Amino acid sequence: MLSTSHVAVAGRLLGVAGVLAIVACSDGASGPTAIGSSPPASSVIGSTGDTTRGPTTGEWHLATIRGLAIGVDRITANGSVDTSAAKTTALAGAKVEIRKVQLLPAVGFAPMGYQDIGIVATVTADAAGKFEYVLSDPIVVKSGQPSPMISYRVTITPTVGSPFAKGDLQVYFVEQFPSGIANWNYFLFR
Repeated sequence: MLSTSHVAVAGRLLGVAGVLAIVACSDGASGPTAIGSSPPASSVIGSTGDTTRGPTTGEWHLATIRGLAIGVDRITANGSVDTSAAKTTALAGAKVEIRKVQLLPAVGFAPMGYQDIGIVATVTADAAGKFEYVLSDPIVVKSGQPSPMISYRVTITPTVGSPFAKGDLQVYFVEQFPSGIANWNYFLFR
C-alpha cells in the first residue's frame, strides 16, 4: 500500500505532543504504521547531518501546516485499514479549523493533555483534499532549551452528506517532513 507521506516527527516536539494514534503508511509498507518515530537527523531542519543522533545545536521554526484530508474505510474485508490511493477518498471542500493548544504535563501514567486556546484559522480543502496554513507566530524549538508547551491541532469536518466522521487530529509541520514530502495525510474514517 502506498501513501503520499512518510511519518516524520522531530523528536523534541514529539516528546511534548505525546504519542497520538494517527494512522499513516509509508512508501513500500505492507500495512498501516503508527506515528511514533523520529526522522533521521539528516532530515531535521538545523541538523548536523549525523544520522546516529539528533542535532546538538540549532533552532527550528515550525510554522507551516500543510495536509491532505482523506476519507478511508475503518476496516476492510481482511480486517485491516487500507490507505492505498485506490481505497481512499479526497475530502474536497472539507472545513479545517486550526486550533492553538497549551500542552499540559502528564500526571502519573496518564497521557499528556492539552487545553484548547482557540481557533487561529479556518481553511477549506481544495478539490484534491489539500489545505495549507502558515502560522503568524511560529513555534520555535531551540536545542538545549525546554520544549515549548504550545502546539496546534486540526479539526476536519467533511462536507454535508459525507459518510466520513469529523476528526480532531494533531498537527505535524512541513518543517518536520523528510525532504521531498509535501503533505501530511489526515485520515477520517467512516
